[in-house]
Amino acid sequence: MLIFKRYLFLILGLLVNALGIVLITKSCLGTSPIASIPYVYSEVFPVSLGVCTFFLYCSMFLVQVILLGKRMKAKDWLQIPLSVIYSIFIDLCMGFFVAFHPENYGIQLGCLLIGCVLRAMGVAMQVVADEAMLSGEAFMTVLAWKTKKEFSLIKFLTDGALVLVALISSLALTGRVIGIREGTVIAVLITAPISKVFAEKMAPLLLRFLQPESENKRRISTEVSSELCGENYIVTISSQSGSGGHRIGRMLSEMLGIPVYDQEIADMIARESHYSPDYVHSHLDRIYTNRVWEFFAENYNYTKFTLDGYELLYVAQEKVVHKLAEMGSCIIFGNCSEYVLRNQKNVFSIYLHANESAKLKFIRQEYQVDSEMALEIMQAHDRDRALYFKHFTGEEWTSTDRFSMSLDTSVFGQEKSAEIL
Repeated sequence: MLIFKRYLFLILGLLVNALGIVLITKSCLGTSPIASIPYVYSEVFPVSLGVCTFFLYCSMFLVQVILLGKRMKAKDWLQIPLSVIYSIFIDLCMGFFVAFHPENYGIQLGCLLIGCVLRAMGVAMQVVADEAMLSGEAFMTVLAWKTKKEFSLIKFLTDGALVLVALISSLALTGRVIGIREGTVIAVLITAPISKVFAEKMAPLLLRFLQPESENKRRISTEVSSELCGENYIVTISSQSGSGGHRIGRMLSEMLGIPVYDQEIADMIARESHYSPDYVHSHLDRIYTNRVWEFFAENYNYTKFTLDGYELLYVAQEKVVHKLAEMGSCIIFGNCSEYVLRNQKNVFSIYLHANESAKLKFIRQEYQVDSEMALEIMQAHDRDRALYFKHFTGEEWTSTDRFSMSLDTSVFGQEKSAEIL
């Protein structure tokens, strides 16, 4: 019964998605990137948009077969029947709106926006169903895995390539641009953020409907049993840049006579995730390189069918933190450990902070830099940690509600702070 509900919801998601694609296309303001190539060829040749979409998805599926080889799973082959259903839905919706040709720009824009919302809803419904995916998303997922790049980056580049091919094809075949206008850009910019909102707001409610009662009971039982740990105790430390957290953690380790896990956690995550240590050290606890890319990385990566590079690292990070906690009493520095172990007993979580002048002084001495550079380092480190934490936990990194104790190290100094702890 559960599997039937999930696939029914998946197919409904395909229908809503197809309706969104058609409305975006019928707006006459340009179509979405994934539909741009099929639309050009459906306008030039006597072939429907749905059929052209099916051929595009088949080509994307063949690329996956070549790249994955024996790694292809049985569920991956569901892309073919799903592509057939999706293509049929597109043609049915196109037939329903065959006489719809808006000429007023306001109506066109409204049609475009409604289409973007419906497409976003359809994607969110497929995410919630979590059973299979269309070849478009699967193709980008495989590329992300093969290149070890973030899904959001691969999707951004792939969508750009699709639009470029559509542009070249339309110019070569007709001498004019077909299906690419301001609506294409609008669809790129707003569909993903809207879909993300749907996934975040709708998914928990829908997942409770789709999740069997026995699974709910099993999850609750696991949560209760996780509280029944032994006599070991775990100390987690999260600190602002320049507050001296790493040094205080080592001092506390010597005072308590228990190991502290700090920089070496990255090497453990590398082994767990099968990424190189250099990759882990450069990507852990940070996601974005600039504000422009922050938008695309956070909002453009709206599919959750699979895990991108950062999410793989976070899953490995969680596993490592749990393993360390199971090994015995210890101190775990950072790595979202206070959040990962939030449901476990005998965990004492510490948040270390300091006033700005003290932090800048510490960073100037630690990195041998001037005040201006120290400020940049401090702000960059804390911003990266906050974005990383928010992305994977949904909570604010600076919120002290999760912690057993918050301490201003600039008041007491590092040694005294360690003694107090």
